[in-house]
Amino acid sequence: MLNNFISDVIGAFQTIFLQGDIVMIAVAVAIVLILAFVQRGLGHILTMGVLALVLFGAANVIRAAVATPGAEASASPWVSQLESGWTNFTAMSAGTLVSYMIVFALAIFIVSAVKGAVLRD
Repeated sequence: MLNNFISDVIGAFQTIFLQGDIVMIAVAVAIVLILAFVQRGLGHILTMGVLALVLFGAANVIRAAVATPGAEASASPWVSQLESGWTNFTAMSAGTLVSYMIVFALAIFIVSAVKGAVLRD
C-alpha cells in the first residue's frame, strides 16, 4: 500500500516536471514559484498544494483549448476541452489527485524554504 502511494507520488512528479512539454513544465514551475513567494508561512502548505493543482488543471484546459485549430472562431473547442477535462478528472483516482497535490506542496515547500534561507535578515 505504501509502496503504491510512493510510486504514485513519483509518477506524478515525473508527469508534471519531467515528461510534459516545455510549456506545461514552465507553467508548473511558474505556479510553484508564484505560490511559494505569495505564501507567508508553512502553515498553509497543503492549501497552496491544492491551489497549485487547481491552477495547473485550469492551465492545461486553457492551453488545450487555445492549441485547438479554429479556437478563436467559436467556443466549441473550449466546451469540448472542458467536457474532456471533466471526464479525465472524474476518471482519476483519489490517490492520483492526492499524489499530484503532494508533489505541488513539496515543491512549494522546498522553494519557500530556500526563499526563507536566502532572504533571511
